[in-house]
Amino acid sequence: MSKEEEQEPLLGEVDPKPKSFVKAMILCGVMMILYMSGLISLVPLLSQYIRVRVAESYSNNTNGSVGADDVCKRNNSDDNVRLGIKIQEEASELMLFIMLPGSIVSIFVNLLLGSYSDFLGRRFLFFVPTFGATLKATFMCFIIGFNMSLNWAYLAYLLEGCTGGFTAFLLAVFAYTADVTTPGRKRTFMIALMEGILAVAGAVGQLAVGFIIEDVSYLFAAIMVAAIFGIALLVVVTVLPETMTNKMEKQWSPLPHVKKVFGFFFTRGSGKQRAMYILALLIFYFGVIVNLGRTSVETLYQLDRPFCWSPLKIGYYGAIKLSFTVACSVIGLKLLQPCFRDMTIALIGLAFGAASFVMEGLAVNDWMLYSVPVIGFIAFNVVPVSRATMSKMTSPLEQGALFSSIAAMETICNTMSNTLYNAVYQSTVGVFRGAVFIMMAGFGVLTAGLIVVFLCISRDSGDLVYEVTVPPPSEGVTVNKEATSSVPHTCTDTTSNG
Repeated sequence: MSKEEEQEPLLGEVDPKPKSFVKAMILCGVMMILYMSGLISLVPLLSQYIRVRVAESYSNNTNGSVGADDVCKRNNSDDNVRLGIKIQEEASELMLFIMLPGSIVSIFVNLLLGSYSDFLGRRFLFFVPTFGATLKATFMCFIIGFNMSLNWAYLAYLLEGCTGGFTAFLLAVFAYTADVTTPGRKRTFMIALMEGILAVAGAVGQLAVGFIIEDVSYLFAAIMVAAIFGIALLVVVTVLPETMTNKMEKQWSPLPHVKKVFGFFFTRGSGKQRAMYILALLIFYFGVIVNLGRTSVETLYQLDRPFCWSPLKIGYYGAIKLSFTVACSVIGLKLLQPCFRDMTIALIGLAFGAASFVMEGLAVNDWMLYSVPVIGFIAFNVVPVSRATMSKMTSPLEQGALFSSIAAMETICNTMSNTLYNAVYQSTVGVFRGAVFIMMAGFGVLTAGLIVVFLCISRDSGDLVYEVTVPPPSEGVTVNKEATSSVPHTCTDTTSNG
């Protein structure tokens, strides 16, 4: 397939570009910045606030963060070290159980949301998780403001889970991006760029919340997060344009949507295509699980000995690390694409990522932590590359269904990584505090093995085996018969660079 052919829509009138492409992408970017800055701010906010409440229960202190700081300010006696470890264990356990119910519920919600958006539209897909995030942040404001029982946080996260959670928002972003791009290198780069913007926005939010916690209070930080989500909700309702203009017929029964979501991996296409889908999904799974539950554990890791970082310092570090890694990874992807296949670039990034996790696990001073993002400077690419690879293999009419399966898998990753990492950290904090990061490095090695298998299977067809699926009218798809009559049902890109 030539570059000119790659840039043309593969389905006659199924032209994914909306009337105002620039407006759509700018407003999508605004949504991403607002939502992710709020979301990633809330994770360290909750980690630090829970740790404060646990520390207060041991010091009988009700004044802000003093109870938490005391653990680091006290001398190095065995009793004080054991107290710090106990506080870490309890805070980690609470974080795990608070997030778990909502994560489990969102798995089932995400199996349907994306597929339903193929006829309800992408604005619907943005609205649902943004509304849930606004509810969660509002609950956190009341919990912190009125010093309510932390049990109310279970309800806050459960409500968010019923709306799909942050993985539903990612589903919306990438289905939206797929609507306005064509398969090929450009889609890979655009998805990587979108993930990069998401991460940088989160970094800025994390830095801002660090300032507010340090100089004002946890309550004002929570209010800031709730306000950010509220503004994002307003953008969706008022000005965000719709990009899903070629919609499926409305099917409210969940069964056809579930079948469509799982069909990519088990029932449709050739055996080779299904194998590539499954491998790409497994690569995505382990790529996500390496990083997704990392933030809450890292926050606890940095708060106590030997680092004893303040909320502001944690905010600075998180912002700089995310921004630096994302910028290097996106630029590296663009520079390496002419020379390597996309999955090969992801493999190179994994090697650096595994080395950075080992350094983090062995860190005993600040400078060793500062070197972590430097070593893993292009480790960000595996998730966007695997996501883009699956998208490039899928019809424009079924992007929502595909991203539903990805979102459900991402939710499973979130549940498992938070459960696993918090459990491992809780069990090893008194013996080897960095053990959890060595485990993350091991997952990176496993992911690298899966990429090698994928490259071997797809060596004759490049990164892209794109099947154009044009369902007959009886299945409820409105298409231009003249335009689709000459379109082959299978279109394979045999370029080596995808």
